[in-house]
Amino acid sequence: MPILVPRTDIKKMVTLYKHIFQIKKRATKINF
Repeated sequence: MPILVPRTDIKKMVTLYKHIFQIKKRATKINF
């Protein structure tokens, strides 16, 4: 799926996904 997005937006999305991934890891540790 080719998505045309500026480089800056891609960097923002990557950082956002990393933050979400870390939060999910913490949440799973707390919940389970």
